[in-house]
Amino acid sequence: MSFRESLGKKKNEEKQETQKDGTQNKIINGKPVKADHNPWMVSIDFLDANGYSHFCGGSIITKRHILTEAHCVTDLGNNFDYREYLKKNGKFLVDIIGVEGLEKNKDIFSLFVYTNMMLITNITYNTKYTNTSGPYDVAVLKINREFSFSHRVSKINLPYTNNPNIVFGRVSQIAGWGITENNTASIDVLYAHVNIIN
Repeated sequence: MSFRESLGKKKNEEKQETQKDGTQNKIINGKPVKADHNPWMVSIDFLDANGYSHFCGGSIITKRHILTEAHCVTDLGNNFDYREYLKKNGKFLVDIIGVEGLEKNKDIFSLFVYTNMMLITNITYNTKYTNTSGPYDVAVLKINREFSFSHRVSKINLPYTNNPNIVFGRVSQIAGWGITENNTASIDVLYAHVNIIN
């Protein structure tokens, strides 16, 4: 799953800043990664004739579904209709697999040649969502056709249990185009390892 915290600060070792309550809110020393290293990672974008505009990341969880954060899509709503959205805004909502660098308004034709792009047709998120630090900041996106899984496109490995005694404290990998030390989104996909705390 993608993240919005800071990634990419250059330090000698990967570490996390710890708060008074023991939680850690910053991830530093994110490392660039090639697209096939995280074949589950997708860029969620608005696409029009001028190119694409990335706004969130997501993870492939089935051949037809992507997991992302609710805060990315609440403005679009649970009743998202891609046809109506196109008519009203002149844009498609898509996910793009195989993006390593986010070049704003990248040539639209190169997307079809060098990436795997799908149309997002449905959005579902928990209506209890209120903020990014709460437990409901999660959404599922449905795409128009199945992914063709390969070494470059596959689903993410999810925990096999929700038992906190097994999951908490384990090391997990995060990846995304998070905010860097310059307070701007990273152009490259970055990853880091973190401990699961809740």
